[in-house]
Amino acid sequence: MKKKILSVFLTLAMAAGVVLVPNGGLIFKSSAESSDDYEYVNKYITLSKRDYSWDYLPELHVNTDLSENSATLTWKAVPDAVQYDILRYNSTKKEYAIIATKKGNATSHKITGLKPGTFYTFRVRAQTSYEGNRYISNLSDISVRTLDDPSKIKSRNDKIDKGYTAGVTSKTVKISAKNIYTTADTRSNWARVSSLTQFVDKGGNPCFAYEDGDYIKIAKLDKNQKLTSTLKIKKKYPLFGGLTSDAKGNYYIVWGQDDEKEKKTVVTLAVSKYNGDGKHIKTTTYQGGDIGTKLPFYYGVTGMTPYRCGNCAIALKGDVLVVNYARTMYKSSDGLNHQSNGVIAVNISSMEKNQDYGSYASHSFDQRVMFDKTGAVWFAQHGDAYPRGFKAETEGKAFVPFHFYLDASDFSDMYIVNITNAQLGGIVETSTGIVLAGASVKGMTKSTYEKQSRNLFVVYADPELKMPGGKSRTGDCNGAKVTDTGILWLTDYGTDYEARESQVVYTNNDRIVVMWEKHNRKTGKFAQSYYMVLSSNGAVLQKAAPMNKIRLNACEEPVYANGRIYWVTAEYGGNAKIHELKIGELVPKKK
Repeated sequence: MKKKILSVFLTLAMAAGVVLVPNGGLIFKSSAESSDDYEYVNKYITLSKRDYSWDYLPELHVNTDLSENSATLTWKAVPDAVQYDILRYNSTKKEYAIIATKKGNATSHKITGLKPGTFYTFRVRAQTSYEGNRYISNLSDISVRTLDDPSKIKSRNDKIDKGYTAGVTSKTVKISAKNIYTTADTRSNWARVSSLTQFVDKGGNPCFAYEDGDYIKIAKLDKNQKLTSTLKIKKKYPLFGGLTSDAKGNYYIVWGQDDEKEKKTVVTLAVSKYNGDGKHIKTTTYQGGDIGTKLPFYYGVTGMTPYRCGNCAIALKGDVLVVNYARTMYKSSDGLNHQSNGVIAVNISSMEKNQDYGSYASHSFDQRVMFDKTGAVWFAQHGDAYPRGFKAETEGKAFVPFHFYLDASDFSDMYIVNITNAQLGGIVETSTGIVLAGASVKGMTKSTYEKQSRNLFVVYADPELKMPGGKSRTGDCNGAKVTDTGILWLTDYGTDYEARESQVVYTNNDRIVVMWEKHNRKTGKFAQSYYMVLSSNGAVLQKAAPMNKIRLNACEEPVYANGRIYWVTAEYGGNAKIHELKIGELVPKKK
Protein backbone atom coordinates (compact mmCIF):
# COMPACT_ATOMS: atom_id res chain seq x y z
CA MET A 1 0.00 0.00 0.00
CA LYS A 2 2.81 2.43 0.92
CA LYS A 3 4.53 1.61 -2.35
CA LYS A 4 1.38 2.49 -4.32
CA ILE A 5 0.90 5.78 -2.47
CA LEU A 6 4.54 6.71 -3.06
CA SER A 7 4.14 5.91 -6.75
CA VAL A 8 1.09 8.15 -7.02
CA PHE A 9 2.87 10.95 -5.18
CA LEU A 10 5.90 10.67 -7.45
CA THR A 11 3.72 10.84 -10.54
CA LEU A 12 1.83 13.91 -9.32
CA ALA A 13 4.95 15.66 -8.10
CA MET A 14 6.82 15.15 -11.35
CA ALA A 15 3.81 16.27 -13.37
CA ALA A 16 3.80 19.45 -11.31
CA GLY A 17 7.45 20.13 -12.15
CA VAL A 18 8.91 19.31 -8.72
CA VAL A 19 12.14 17.33 -8.78
CA LEU A 20 12.61 14.87 -5.94
CA VAL A 21 16.06 13.97 -4.61
CA PRO A 22 17.00 10.82 -2.68
CA ASN A 23 16.95 12.42 0.78
CA GLY A 24 13.36 13.56 0.25
CA GLY A 25 14.25 17.24 -0.09
CA LEU A 26 13.08 19.50 -2.89
CA ILE A 27 15.12 21.12 -5.62
CA PHE A 28 13.52 24.37 -6.75
CA LYS A 29 13.81 26.32 -9.95
CA SER A 30 16.16 29.26 -10.26
CA SER A 31 15.57 32.61 -8.60
CA ALA A 32 12.62 34.59 -9.88
CA GLU A 33 14.92 37.61 -9.93
CA SER A 34 16.93 36.11 -12.77
CA SER A 35 13.93 34.62 -14.56
CA ASP A 36 12.23 36.10 -17.60
CA ASP A 37 8.96 35.43 -15.79
CA TYR A 38 9.86 37.58 -12.79
CA GLU A 39 7.76 40.62 -13.73
CA TYR A 40 4.69 38.43 -14.45
CA VAL A 41 5.11 36.51 -11.20
CA ASN A 42 5.73 39.69 -9.24
CA LYS A 43 2.57 41.34 -10.63
CA TYR A 44 0.24 38.57 -9.58
CA ILE A 45 1.72 37.02 -6.43
CA THR A 46 3.82 39.87 -5.04
CA LEU A 47 7.20 38.23 -4.80
CA SER A 48 9.76 40.40 -3.12
CA LYS A 49 13.41 40.59 -4.11
CA ARG A 50 14.27 37.88 -1.61
CA ASP A 51 11.60 35.48 -2.81
CA TYR A 52 11.94 32.64 -5.28
CA SER A 53 9.41 30.83 -7.48
CA TRP A 54 8.42 27.27 -6.61
CA ASP A 55 6.89 25.31 -9.49
CA TYR A 56 4.20 23.51 -7.52
CA LEU A 57 0.45 23.81 -7.99
CA PRO A 58 -1.80 23.18 -4.94
CA GLU A 59 -4.87 21.08 -5.73
CA LEU A 60 -7.87 23.25 -4.84
CA HIS A 61 -11.55 22.32 -4.32
CA VAL A 62 -14.76 23.75 -2.86
CA ASN A 63 -16.33 21.91 0.05
CA THR A 64 -19.99 20.94 0.08
CA ASP A 65 -20.90 23.25 2.97
CA LEU A 66 -21.36 26.07 0.47
CA SER A 67 -24.14 28.40 1.66
CA GLU A 68 -25.71 31.73 0.75
CA ASN A 69 -23.07 33.63 2.74
CA SER A 70 -20.00 31.40 2.99
CA ALA A 71 -17.74 29.00 1.12
CA THR A 72 -15.05 26.64 2.33
CA LEU A 73 -11.96 26.11 0.20
CA THR A 74 -10.09 22.84 0.64
CA TRP A 75 -6.78 21.67 -0.75
CA LYS A 76 -4.49 18.69 -0.53
CA ALA A 77 -1.50 19.23 1.72
CA VAL A 78 1.53 20.49 -0.19
CA PRO A 79 4.79 18.73 0.82
CA ASP A 80 7.04 20.93 3.00
CA ALA A 81 4.58 23.87 3.02
CA VAL A 82 4.94 26.21 6.01
CA GLN A 83 2.14 28.60 5.08
CA TYR A 84 -0.81 29.01 2.71
CA ASP A 85 -2.04 32.35 1.37
CA ILE A 86 -5.67 32.77 0.32
CA LEU A 87 -6.30 35.51 -2.26
CA ARG A 88 -9.58 36.98 -3.53
CA TYR A 89 -10.20 38.71 -6.84
CA ASN A 90 -11.46 42.31 -6.72
CA SER A 91 -13.47 42.93 -9.91
CA THR A 92 -13.35 46.70 -9.43
CA LYS A 93 -9.58 46.94 -9.05
CA LYS A 94 -9.05 43.90 -11.32
CA GLU A 95 -6.47 42.41 -9.00
CA TYR A 96 -6.06 39.77 -6.32
CA ALA A 97 -5.43 40.55 -2.65
CA ILE A 98 -4.56 38.28 0.29
CA ILE A 99 -7.55 37.85 2.60
CA ALA A 100 -6.15 35.18 4.94
CA THR A 101 -3.10 33.07 5.75
CA LYS A 102 -3.05 29.55 7.20
CA LYS A 103 -0.34 27.46 8.81
CA GLY A 104 1.42 24.75 6.84
CA ASN A 105 -0.64 21.94 8.37
CA ALA A 106 -3.97 23.48 7.28
CA THR A 107 -5.97 22.03 4.40
CA SER A 108 -9.05 24.26 4.40
CA HIS A 109 -10.32 27.79 5.01
CA LYS A 110 -13.89 29.03 5.47
CA ILE A 111 -14.72 32.40 3.94
CA THR A 112 -17.72 34.22 5.42
CA GLY A 113 -19.57 37.47 4.78
CA LEU A 114 -20.34 36.66 1.15
CA LYS A 115 -23.46 37.74 -0.74
CA PRO A 116 -26.10 35.21 -1.86
CA GLY A 117 -26.05 34.11 -5.50
CA THR A 118 -22.75 35.88 -6.17
CA PHE A 119 -19.66 34.69 -8.00
CA TYR A 120 -16.26 34.93 -6.30
CA THR A 121 -12.83 33.91 -7.55
CA PHE A 122 -10.15 32.78 -5.10
CA ARG A 123 -6.57 31.62 -5.33
CA VAL A 124 -4.39 29.62 -2.98
CA ARG A 125 -0.61 29.45 -2.94
CA ALA A 126 1.82 27.63 -0.69
CA GLN A 127 5.02 28.93 0.86
CA THR A 128 8.05 26.98 1.96
CA SER A 129 11.70 27.64 2.80
CA TYR A 130 14.89 26.08 1.51
CA GLU A 131 18.45 26.94 2.49
CA GLY A 132 17.32 30.15 4.15
CA ASN A 133 15.25 31.39 1.20
CA ARG A 134 11.49 31.67 0.91
CA TYR A 135 9.74 30.03 -2.04
CA ILE A 136 6.21 30.74 -3.23
CA SER A 137 4.28 28.19 -5.28
CA ASN A 138 2.20 28.62 -8.40
CA LEU A 139 -1.37 29.80 -7.83
CA SER A 140 -4.37 27.49 -7.95
CA ASP A 141 -7.54 29.36 -8.82
CA ILE A 142 -11.18 28.44 -8.36
CA SER A 143 -14.44 30.29 -8.82
CA VAL A 144 -17.28 29.85 -6.35
CA ARG A 145 -20.89 30.86 -6.66
CA THR A 146 -22.72 31.14 -3.37
CA LEU A 147 -26.20 29.66 -3.15
CA ASP A 148 -29.22 31.77 -4.01
CA ASP A 149 -31.45 33.31 -1.41
CA PRO A 150 -34.30 30.72 -1.39
CA SER A 151 -36.93 33.45 -1.09
CA LYS A 152 -35.80 35.05 -4.36
CA ILE A 153 -35.37 32.02 -6.61
CA LYS A 154 -37.68 32.04 -9.62
CA SER A 155 -38.11 29.11 -11.94
CA ARG A 156 -36.84 29.61 -15.48
CA ASN A 157 -39.73 27.53 -16.73
CA ASP A 158 -42.62 29.60 -15.41
CA LYS A 159 -43.34 31.15 -18.81
CA ILE A 160 -43.17 28.58 -21.57
CA ASP A 161 -44.37 29.20 -25.10
CA LYS A 162 -44.61 26.18 -27.37
CA GLY A 163 -45.00 25.65 -31.06
CA TYR A 164 -42.02 26.80 -33.11
CA THR A 165 -42.16 25.87 -36.76
CA ALA A 166 -38.98 24.60 -38.34
CA GLY A 167 -37.78 23.29 -41.67
CA VAL A 168 -34.76 21.05 -42.19
CA THR A 169 -33.32 20.68 -45.69
CA SER A 170 -30.18 19.11 -47.15
CA LYS A 171 -28.32 19.68 -50.41
CA THR A 172 -25.48 17.70 -51.94
CA VAL A 173 -22.25 19.49 -52.89
CA LYS A 174 -19.84 17.58 -55.13
CA ILE A 175 -16.28 17.45 -53.79
CA SER A 176 -13.21 15.47 -54.83
CA ALA A 177 -11.82 14.45 -51.44
CA LYS A 178 -12.04 10.78 -50.49
CA ASN A 179 -10.92 10.77 -46.85
CA ILE A 180 -13.43 13.03 -45.08
CA TYR A 181 -15.60 11.62 -42.34
CA THR A 182 -17.58 13.91 -40.05
CA THR A 183 -20.00 11.67 -38.14
CA ALA A 184 -19.25 9.55 -35.07
CA ASP A 185 -20.72 6.23 -33.95
CA THR A 186 -18.40 5.53 -31.05
CA ARG A 187 -19.02 6.53 -27.44
CA SER A 188 -16.08 8.88 -27.20
CA ASN A 189 -15.01 11.18 -24.37
CA TRP A 190 -12.75 13.18 -26.67
CA ALA A 191 -13.14 15.57 -29.55
CA ARG A 192 -11.13 15.50 -32.73
CA VAL A 193 -10.10 17.99 -35.39
CA SER A 194 -12.07 17.55 -38.59
CA SER A 195 -10.60 17.54 -42.08
CA LEU A 196 -13.69 19.59 -43.04
CA THR A 197 -14.46 22.95 -41.46
CA GLN A 198 -17.46 25.25 -41.98
CA PHE A 199 -17.46 29.05 -41.84
CA VAL A 200 -19.34 32.15 -43.03
CA ASP A 201 -17.80 34.23 -45.84
CA LYS A 202 -17.76 38.03 -46.18
CA GLY A 203 -21.14 37.95 -47.92
CA GLY A 204 -22.76 36.07 -45.05
CA ASN A 205 -22.95 32.82 -47.01
CA PRO A 206 -22.16 29.49 -45.33
CA CYS A 207 -19.11 27.89 -46.94
CA PHE A 208 -16.72 25.11 -46.04
CA ALA A 209 -13.10 24.06 -46.53
CA TYR A 210 -11.67 20.57 -46.59
CA GLU A 211 -8.41 18.70 -46.78
CA ASP A 212 -7.56 16.88 -50.01
CA GLY A 213 -4.06 15.41 -50.13
CA ASP A 214 -1.49 18.21 -50.25
CA TYR A 215 -4.14 20.90 -50.62
CA ILE A 216 -6.83 22.71 -48.69
CA LYS A 217 -9.86 23.34 -50.87
CA ILE A 218 -12.36 26.10 -50.13
CA ALA A 219 -15.86 25.45 -51.43
CA LYS A 220 -17.51 28.79 -52.17
CA LEU A 221 -21.30 28.70 -52.05
CA ASP A 222 -23.99 31.23 -52.90
CA LYS A 223 -27.03 32.06 -50.77
CA ASN A 224 -28.81 29.00 -52.15
CA GLN A 225 -25.93 26.69 -51.17
CA LYS A 226 -24.93 26.19 -54.78
CA LEU A 227 -21.22 25.62 -55.38
CA THR A 228 -19.88 28.62 -57.34
CA SER A 229 -16.14 27.85 -57.27
CA THR A 230 -13.42 25.90 -55.47
CA LEU A 231 -10.19 27.55 -54.33
CA LYS A 232 -7.04 25.42 -53.91
CA ILE A 233 -4.32 26.32 -51.39
CA LYS A 234 -1.11 24.31 -51.08
CA LYS A 235 -0.42 23.07 -47.56
CA LYS A 236 2.36 24.84 -45.70
CA TYR A 237 2.46 22.29 -42.89
CA PRO A 238 1.12 18.70 -42.75
CA LEU A 239 -1.66 19.11 -40.16
CA PHE A 240 -4.81 21.11 -40.91
CA GLY A 241 -6.34 22.66 -37.81
CA GLY A 242 -9.07 24.83 -39.29
CA LEU A 243 -9.97 27.84 -41.42
CA THR A 244 -11.97 31.02 -41.04
CA SER A 245 -12.64 34.22 -43.00
CA ASP A 246 -12.79 37.92 -42.15
CA ALA A 247 -15.13 40.71 -43.31
CA LYS A 248 -12.75 41.62 -46.15
CA GLY A 249 -12.75 38.12 -47.60
CA ASN A 250 -9.29 37.10 -46.40
CA TYR A 251 -8.78 33.53 -45.24
CA TYR A 252 -6.84 32.34 -42.18
CA ILE A 253 -5.60 28.76 -41.88
CA VAL A 254 -4.23 27.17 -38.70
CA TRP A 255 -1.49 24.61 -39.42
CA GLY A 256 0.29 22.09 -37.23
CA GLN A 257 3.34 19.85 -37.29
CA ASP A 258 4.72 17.15 -35.00
CA ASP A 259 8.16 17.74 -33.51
CA GLU A 260 8.77 13.99 -33.48
CA LYS A 261 12.37 14.19 -32.26
CA GLU A 262 11.53 16.86 -29.68
CA LYS A 263 14.11 19.34 -30.94
CA LYS A 264 11.91 22.24 -29.73
CA THR A 265 13.12 24.43 -32.62
CA VAL A 266 10.63 22.88 -35.05
CA VAL A 267 7.58 24.94 -36.03
CA THR A 268 4.66 23.07 -34.49
CA LEU A 269 1.94 25.69 -34.96
CA ALA A 270 1.34 28.39 -37.58
CA VAL A 271 -1.36 30.77 -38.79
CA SER A 272 -1.35 31.80 -42.48
CA LYS A 273 -3.25 34.68 -44.08
CA TYR A 274 -4.47 34.54 -47.70
CA ASN A 275 -6.48 36.99 -49.76
CA GLY A 276 -9.79 36.08 -51.41
CA ASP A 277 -7.99 34.65 -54.44
CA GLY A 278 -5.83 32.36 -52.34
CA LYS A 279 -2.64 34.45 -52.59
CA HIS A 280 -0.42 34.03 -49.52
CA ILE A 281 0.06 37.24 -47.52
CA LYS A 282 1.94 36.24 -44.37
CA THR A 283 2.46 33.31 -41.99
CA THR A 284 3.04 33.60 -38.25
CA THR A 285 4.94 30.62 -36.84
CA TYR A 286 5.45 29.20 -33.36
CA GLN A 287 8.38 26.98 -32.47
CA GLY A 288 7.42 24.07 -30.25
CA GLY A 289 9.82 25.03 -27.49
CA ASP A 290 8.34 28.53 -27.24
CA ILE A 291 4.79 27.33 -26.64
CA GLY A 292 5.50 23.94 -25.02
CA THR A 293 3.78 22.11 -27.85
CA LYS A 294 5.21 18.96 -29.38
CA LEU A 295 2.07 18.06 -31.33
CA PRO A 296 -0.67 20.70 -31.63
CA PHE A 297 -3.59 18.46 -32.51
CA TYR A 298 -4.39 15.06 -33.92
CA TYR A 299 -7.16 14.84 -36.45
CA GLY A 300 -7.09 11.22 -37.57
CA VAL A 301 -10.21 9.08 -37.40
CA THR A 302 -8.46 5.86 -36.43
CA GLY A 303 -5.61 5.19 -34.04
CA MET A 304 -6.59 7.97 -31.66
CA THR A 305 -5.28 7.95 -28.12
CA PRO A 306 -6.47 10.12 -25.20
CA TYR A 307 -3.29 12.16 -25.18
CA ARG A 308 -3.72 13.10 -28.81
CA CYS A 309 -7.41 13.89 -28.84
CA GLY A 310 -8.92 17.33 -28.84
CA ASN A 311 -10.12 20.20 -30.93
CA CYS A 312 -8.81 23.29 -32.67
CA ALA A 313 -11.30 26.11 -32.05
CA ILE A 314 -10.91 29.49 -33.79
CA ALA A 315 -12.58 32.84 -33.00
CA LEU A 316 -12.12 36.08 -34.92
CA LYS A 317 -13.35 39.56 -34.04
CA GLY A 318 -11.97 42.89 -35.21
CA ASP A 319 -8.23 42.55 -35.58
CA VAL A 320 -7.76 39.59 -33.24
CA LEU A 321 -7.80 35.89 -34.07
CA VAL A 322 -7.62 33.48 -31.12
CA VAL A 323 -7.00 29.73 -31.28
CA ASN A 324 -7.75 27.30 -28.43
CA TYR A 325 -6.20 23.95 -29.34
CA ALA A 326 -5.41 20.54 -27.88
CA ARG A 327 -1.76 19.64 -27.64
CA THR A 328 0.70 16.97 -26.66
CA MET A 329 3.51 18.53 -24.63
CA TYR A 330 7.18 17.68 -24.55
CA LYS A 331 8.37 14.81 -22.41
CA SER A 332 8.43 15.76 -18.74
CA SER A 333 10.68 14.49 -15.94
CA ASP A 334 8.46 11.42 -15.48
CA GLY A 335 9.20 10.34 -19.05
CA LEU A 336 5.65 11.02 -20.26
CA ASN A 337 4.23 13.38 -22.85
CA HIS A 338 1.38 15.03 -20.98
CA GLN A 339 -1.60 16.68 -22.63
CA SER A 340 -3.43 19.98 -22.19
CA ASN A 341 -4.90 22.80 -24.22
CA GLY A 342 -2.88 25.71 -25.53
CA VAL A 343 -3.80 29.23 -26.67
CA ILE A 344 -2.29 31.46 -29.35
CA ALA A 345 -3.52 34.74 -30.82
CA VAL A 346 -2.49 37.00 -33.70
CA ASN A 347 -3.39 40.53 -34.81
CA ILE A 348 -4.64 39.85 -38.33
CA SER A 349 -3.76 43.30 -39.72
CA SER A 350 -0.05 42.84 -39.01
CA MET A 351 -0.01 39.07 -38.35
CA GLU A 352 2.07 39.78 -35.24
CA LYS A 353 1.72 37.55 -32.19
CA ASN A 354 -0.66 38.69 -29.47
CA GLN A 355 0.17 37.58 -25.91
CA ASP A 356 -2.95 38.99 -24.19
CA TYR A 357 -4.98 35.80 -24.07
CA GLY A 358 -4.61 32.56 -22.17
CA SER A 359 -6.46 29.65 -20.62
CA TYR A 360 -5.32 26.29 -19.30
CA ALA A 361 -6.81 22.91 -18.48
CA SER A 362 -5.12 19.53 -18.07
CA HIS A 363 -6.05 17.20 -19.61
CA SER A 364 -8.28 19.11 -22.06
CA PHE A 365 -10.08 16.86 -24.50
CA ASP A 366 -12.33 19.44 -26.15
CA GLN A 367 -11.93 23.19 -26.58
CA ARG A 368 -14.13 26.18 -27.47
CA VAL A 369 -13.43 29.90 -27.81
CA MET A 370 -15.68 32.92 -28.45
CA PHE A 371 -15.74 36.72 -28.17
CA ASP A 372 -18.53 38.25 -26.11
CA LYS A 373 -20.23 41.56 -26.92
CA THR A 374 -17.66 43.51 -24.88
CA GLY A 375 -14.78 42.04 -26.87
CA ALA A 376 -13.63 39.76 -24.05
CA VAL A 377 -12.60 36.23 -25.00
CA TRP A 378 -14.29 33.24 -23.37
CA PHE A 379 -12.70 29.80 -23.32
CA ALA A 380 -14.45 26.51 -22.60
CA GLN A 381 -12.63 23.26 -21.84
CA HIS A 382 -13.46 19.61 -21.22
CA GLY A 383 -10.91 18.65 -18.58
CA ASP A 384 -10.48 15.24 -16.98
CA ALA A 385 -7.86 16.17 -14.37
CA TYR A 386 -7.21 19.83 -13.53
CA PRO A 387 -10.03 20.70 -13.54
CA ARG A 388 -12.09 17.54 -13.77
CA GLY A 389 -15.17 19.00 -15.42
CA PHE A 390 -16.38 21.56 -17.93
CA LYS A 391 -14.59 24.86 -17.40
CA ALA A 392 -15.57 28.33 -18.66
CA GLU A 393 -13.09 31.17 -18.35
CA THR A 394 -12.50 34.79 -19.27
CA GLU A 395 -10.31 37.52 -17.80
CA GLY A 396 -10.86 37.63 -14.04
CA LYS A 397 -13.57 34.96 -14.15
CA ALA A 398 -13.21 31.19 -14.22
CA PHE A 399 -15.69 28.58 -13.09
CA VAL A 400 -16.37 24.86 -13.36
CA PRO A 401 -20.17 24.59 -13.46
CA PHE A 402 -20.17 20.84 -14.04
CA HIS A 403 -17.83 18.23 -12.51
CA PHE A 404 -17.19 14.57 -13.32
CA TYR A 405 -17.11 11.75 -10.79
CA LEU A 406 -13.77 10.19 -9.83
CA ASP A 407 -12.75 8.21 -6.77
CA ALA A 408 -9.47 9.52 -5.37
CA SER A 409 -7.98 6.03 -5.32
CA ASP A 410 -8.34 5.85 -9.12
CA PHE A 411 -6.37 8.99 -9.91
CA SER A 412 -3.16 7.10 -10.64
CA ASP A 413 -4.88 5.03 -13.35
CA MET A 414 -5.08 7.25 -16.42
CA TYR A 415 -7.35 4.79 -18.22
CA ILE A 416 -9.96 5.48 -15.54
CA VAL A 417 -9.23 9.20 -15.31
CA ASN A 418 -9.63 9.66 -19.06
CA ILE A 419 -13.19 8.34 -18.96
CA THR A 420 -15.48 11.22 -18.00
CA ASN A 421 -18.76 9.94 -19.47
CA ALA A 422 -19.35 13.40 -20.91
CA GLN A 423 -19.06 15.52 -24.04
CA LEU A 424 -18.80 19.30 -24.30
CA GLY A 425 -21.51 20.86 -26.47
CA GLY A 426 -20.32 24.45 -26.56
CA ILE A 427 -20.64 27.90 -25.04
CA VAL A 428 -22.64 30.93 -26.27
CA GLU A 429 -23.48 34.41 -25.02
CA THR A 430 -27.06 35.70 -24.97
CA SER A 431 -28.48 39.11 -24.06
CA THR A 432 -28.72 37.99 -20.43
CA GLY A 433 -25.68 35.80 -19.80
CA ILE A 434 -23.56 32.80 -20.71
CA VAL A 435 -24.92 29.34 -21.58
CA LEU A 436 -22.78 26.19 -21.54
CA ALA A 437 -24.21 23.02 -23.09
CA GLY A 438 -23.08 19.42 -22.84
CA ALA A 439 -24.06 15.80 -22.36
CA SER A 440 -23.24 13.70 -19.30
CA VAL A 441 -24.52 11.10 -16.90
CA LYS A 442 -26.58 12.76 -14.18
CA GLY A 443 -25.04 11.02 -11.18
CA MET A 444 -21.80 11.67 -9.33
CA THR A 445 -21.45 8.36 -7.49
CA LYS A 446 -19.67 5.20 -8.61
CA SER A 447 -22.89 3.23 -9.23
CA THR A 448 -24.73 5.95 -11.14
CA TYR A 449 -21.62 6.99 -13.06
CA GLU A 450 -21.15 3.51 -14.49
CA LYS A 451 -24.81 2.65 -15.14
CA GLN A 452 -26.50 5.83 -16.30
CA SER A 453 -26.88 7.11 -19.85
CA ARG A 454 -25.66 10.49 -20.98
CA ASN A 455 -28.29 13.21 -21.03
CA LEU A 456 -28.33 16.69 -22.51
CA PHE A 457 -28.10 19.73 -20.22
CA VAL A 458 -27.36 23.44 -20.17
CA VAL A 459 -26.07 25.68 -17.41
CA TYR A 460 -27.11 29.33 -17.60
CA ALA A 461 -25.08 32.02 -15.84
CA ASP A 462 -26.00 35.71 -15.79
CA PRO A 463 -23.37 38.48 -16.25
CA GLU A 464 -22.36 38.15 -12.59
CA LEU A 465 -22.13 34.37 -13.16
CA LYS A 466 -25.11 33.67 -10.92
CA MET A 467 -26.93 30.47 -11.87
CA PRO A 468 -30.58 30.81 -10.84
CA GLY A 469 -33.01 27.88 -10.77
CA GLY A 470 -32.13 24.51 -12.19
CA LYS A 471 -31.11 21.31 -10.41
CA SER A 472 -28.20 20.52 -8.09
CA ARG A 473 -25.95 17.47 -8.01
CA THR A 474 -23.40 16.43 -5.39
CA GLY A 475 -20.74 13.77 -5.53
CA ASP A 476 -17.08 12.75 -5.41
CA CYS A 477 -14.55 14.42 -7.67
CA ASN A 478 -11.00 13.19 -7.10
CA GLY A 479 -11.14 13.06 -3.33
CA ALA A 480 -13.38 16.05 -2.73
CA LYS A 481 -17.11 16.47 -2.32
CA VAL A 482 -18.40 18.95 -4.89
CA THR A 483 -21.82 20.44 -5.59
CA ASP A 484 -22.93 21.68 -9.02
CA THR A 485 -25.92 24.03 -9.15
CA GLY A 486 -28.14 25.61 -11.79
CA ILE A 487 -28.29 22.61 -14.13
CA LEU A 488 -31.19 22.39 -16.55
CA TRP A 489 -31.54 18.81 -17.83
CA LEU A 490 -33.12 18.74 -21.28
CA THR A 491 -33.43 14.98 -21.81
CA ASP A 492 -34.20 12.06 -19.54
CA TYR A 493 -33.10 8.94 -21.40
CA GLY A 494 -33.21 5.63 -19.61
CA THR A 495 -30.73 2.80 -20.06
CA ASP A 496 -31.46 2.12 -23.76
CA TYR A 497 -30.61 5.49 -25.34
CA GLU A 498 -28.37 8.47 -24.67
CA ALA A 499 -27.50 11.95 -25.99
CA ARG A 500 -24.31 12.47 -28.01
CA GLU A 501 -22.64 15.14 -30.14
CA SER A 502 -24.49 18.02 -28.45
CA GLN A 503 -24.13 21.48 -30.02
CA VAL A 504 -25.45 24.95 -29.18
CA VAL A 505 -26.10 27.99 -31.40
CA TYR A 506 -27.18 31.55 -30.55
CA THR A 507 -29.59 33.18 -32.99
CA ASN A 508 -30.20 36.84 -33.84
CA ASN A 509 -33.63 36.85 -32.14
CA ASP A 510 -32.01 36.12 -28.77
CA ARG A 511 -32.79 32.44 -28.80
CA ILE A 512 -30.63 29.40 -28.09
CA VAL A 513 -30.90 26.34 -30.31
CA VAL A 514 -29.50 23.10 -28.90
CA MET A 515 -28.99 20.14 -31.25
CA TRP A 516 -27.94 16.59 -30.49
CA GLU A 517 -27.99 13.00 -31.67
CA LYS A 518 -29.80 10.16 -29.94
CA HIS A 519 -27.92 6.84 -30.01
CA ASN A 520 -28.84 3.33 -28.98
CA ARG A 521 -26.61 2.76 -25.99
CA LYS A 522 -26.46 -1.01 -26.39
CA THR A 523 -25.77 -1.20 -30.13
CA GLY A 524 -24.09 2.20 -30.54
CA LYS A 525 -26.22 2.90 -33.60
CA PHE A 526 -27.54 6.36 -34.42
CA ALA A 527 -31.30 6.62 -33.88
CA GLN A 528 -32.40 10.23 -34.48
CA SER A 529 -31.29 13.86 -34.36
CA TYR A 530 -33.15 16.60 -32.51
CA TYR A 531 -33.23 20.32 -31.89
CA MET A 532 -34.68 22.33 -29.02
CA VAL A 533 -35.27 26.09 -28.67
CA LEU A 534 -34.50 27.92 -25.42
CA SER A 535 -34.93 31.52 -24.34
CA SER A 536 -31.93 33.75 -23.63
CA ASN A 537 -31.87 32.61 -19.98
CA GLY A 538 -32.41 28.91 -20.61
CA ALA A 539 -36.21 28.53 -20.41
CA VAL A 540 -37.54 25.85 -22.76
CA LEU A 541 -39.58 27.43 -25.57
CA GLN A 542 -39.71 24.45 -27.93
CA LYS A 543 -39.42 20.89 -26.68
CA ALA A 544 -37.31 18.32 -28.52
CA ALA A 545 -38.25 18.06 -32.20
CA PRO A 546 -36.76 15.46 -34.61
CA MET A 547 -34.66 16.45 -37.65
CA ASN A 548 -35.39 13.64 -40.12
CA LYS A 549 -32.40 11.56 -39.01
CA ILE A 550 -29.97 14.11 -40.45
CA ARG A 551 -26.55 13.57 -38.91
CA LEU A 552 -24.61 16.34 -37.19
CA ASN A 553 -20.97 17.19 -37.81
CA ALA A 554 -19.38 15.63 -34.74
CA CYS A 555 -16.15 17.61 -35.18
CA GLU A 556 -17.35 21.12 -36.00
CA GLU A 557 -19.66 23.71 -34.47
CA PRO A 558 -22.60 24.79 -36.70
CA VAL A 559 -22.61 28.30 -38.18
CA TYR A 560 -25.45 30.81 -38.10
CA ALA A 561 -26.23 33.06 -41.07
CA ASN A 562 -29.26 34.61 -42.74
CA GLY A 563 -31.53 33.51 -39.90
CA ARG A 564 -30.60 29.87 -40.40
CA ILE A 565 -28.31 27.28 -38.85
CA TYR A 566 -25.97 25.45 -41.22
CA TRP A 567 -23.65 22.47 -40.91
CA VAL A 568 -21.81 20.23 -43.38
CA THR A 569 -21.34 16.47 -43.26
CA ALA A 570 -19.43 14.06 -45.47
CA GLU A 571 -18.65 10.35 -45.61
CA TYR A 572 -15.63 8.47 -46.92
CA GLY A 573 -15.57 8.56 -50.72
CA GLY A 574 -18.80 10.54 -50.91
CA ASN A 575 -19.90 14.07 -51.55
CA ALA A 576 -20.52 16.72 -48.91
CA LYS A 577 -24.02 17.59 -47.74
CA ILE A 578 -24.90 21.03 -46.42
CA HIS A 579 -27.84 21.09 -44.02
CA GLU A 580 -30.06 24.04 -43.16
CA LEU A 581 -32.28 24.41 -40.11
CA LYS A 582 -34.67 27.35 -40.27
CA ILE A 583 -36.37 28.24 -37.00
CA GLY A 584 -39.67 30.02 -37.61
CA GLU A 585 -41.63 32.30 -35.35
CA LEU A 586 -43.79 31.09 -32.50
CA VAL A 587 -47.14 29.75 -33.64
CA PRO A 588 -49.98 31.46 -31.72
CA LYS A 589 -51.53 29.20 -29.13
CA LYS A 590 -54.99 27.89 -29.91
CA LYS A 591 -57.67 29.28 -27.64
